[in-house]
Amino acid sequence: MSYLRMENLDLAGKRVLIREDLNVPVSDGRVTSDARIRA
Repeated sequence: MSYLRMENLDLAGKRVLIREDLNVPVSDGRVTSDARIRA
């Protein structure tokens, strides 16, 4: 899965609102299912 990185965007002088909800199942510090992230 590739991620869009803020450092690759032209955000100079722009407002950015970021909302993250990473309520995903985790086991031993690793995400066990990324279905909610992909949805």
